[in-house]
Amino acid sequence: MVVTRSLFKTQVRAAFEQLPDELLMEVLAHLKDRDLGVALCTSKRFFACKEPVWREASAKRWPAWYAVAQGSEIPWRRQYEMLSLRERELLVLPSLAAIQKKQTVVNAQNRAVLTEWLAEVSWDWQLESTIVFKAAAYLDHYLMNHNLPELGGFQLVGIACLRVAMGDVQQQAPPPDEEEEKKSMDPARFAYISDRTYTAAQVEETTAVVQSSTCDDLRTCPNAKMFLRSFWYRSVQGKVISKEEMHIYTLASFFLQLSLLDLDLSLLPASLLAAAALANSMELFGKESWPATLQHYSAYKPADLEATRTKLNQVQATSAAEHIRSLWRKHHENHGYEEYKDEWTRALQLIACPCPAPAVKCSSSTSSGSAQTTGPM
Repeated sequence: MVVTRSLFKTQVRAAFEQLPDELLMEVLAHLKDRDLGVALCTSKRFFACKEPVWREASAKRWPAWYAVAQGSEIPWRRQYEMLSLRERELLVLPSLAAIQKKQTVVNAQNRAVLTEWLAEVSWDWQLESTIVFKAAAYLDHYLMNHNLPELGGFQLVGIACLRVAMGDVQQQAPPPDEEEEKKSMDPARFAYISDRTYTAAQVEETTAVVQSSTCDDLRTCPNAKMFLRSFWYRSVQGKVISKEEMHIYTLASFFLQLSLLDLDLSLLPASLLAAAALANSMELFGKESWPATLQHYSAYKPADLEATRTKLNQVQATSAAEHIRSLWRKHHENHGYEEYKDEWTRALQLIACPCPAPAVKCSSSTSSGSAQTTGPM
């Protein structure tokens, strides 16, 4: 029987590899996003697809997005992957109505205080920068499904969300030292950062609850920081931005960090937040805010970003976030990009304190100086 099943699988796979392009396009037009990676890894036929197959599958599956993306200059397999990620993120958006229905004590201000504290912890622990975004998403989904009758347990939930997010990232890229990994995930370590308000046992118990209430789609869906990195690299590849203009990326990242503190912004698609943050930062430094290269890649038109860009500017102008601002300013004071000194001064001014962010005309020009060219955080 085992041999028969194995033979059957081999025959099915062989038949699939012979599918004509027309049928393969239909498969791609209906393939669930989470199955795309498996398909690409298990079948050479997908990689053998010609450009028209990926293009036509995209046009059939996402006609409105395709209308914006059809000018894309990158391979259409990659374009298809971007559109499929945009599709997936819509399935895991938090619901304000659900949160308000469940929560009678915890409010948006409580959430802002907690997410800022989680961001501080992630800085102190030097965590990979996407972790706090995952933790905030897990927190919002927890609030949708679990009532917190008193504020006393809210920080514990935040700690558990951070711990689950750290565990998820370590599963994807485990650290080389297993002993260090165990220490980093020790529940006693998380209890300690709460000034021992909670015990290690409480941390372990709440972590289990968060894990059970966080769906796989949410845990594998890209967050805003991941989308920002993708948009940034595309803008560099498309020669919209020089890779040395890291002040643009850094300020956009900071805008996203502030967005974590605002519940209204956290309800939006991560790709939309990332696009709006990058557009605001680009415009501040004299660039076209959302050029055709990024419109095609993201399938967002400038008009799609307007409301979110306005809200991000409001948050920047009004959010105190003293601890976060201080951490960011100190971390980036010695940036090492001397040919962009004026731009970095302006970026650090915006990071340091709440203030309106009008566009500025930059005097520096791109040069091939001795700038450090480290990649985005």
